[in-house]
Amino acid sequence: MAHKDSIDWKNVIRKETRGIDDTGLGDVQDVLRDKVITQSGVVGKVAYAIQRILTEKIDCYNILFRMTKEESESLQCREIKK
Repeated sequence: MAHKDSIDWKNVIRKETRGIDDTGLGDVQDVLRDKVITQSGVVGKVAYAIQRILTEKIDCYNILFRMTKEESESLQCREIKK
C-alpha cells in the first residue's frame, strides 16, 4: 500500500476505485490537478469527479476513497450514453 502523500498519480489510470462502504466508483479515466475522474457502468455509464484529498489508501489494483454511496452521488458528473 502506498502512502497517500507519495502517490504517483500518473500511474493510477485504469485502477478500480471504491468508497469506504465498498461502493464501486468505476475505473480511473483521468487525473486532474486536484480531482480523479472515474467512470462506472457498462450500458448507462456514469462519471465521477472525486477530490484527490479524499484518497484513503491505494494498492497495486485499487484506490479507496473516504466516501459512502450517498456522498458519491453528489459527485456524479453526467451519464455517458453511447
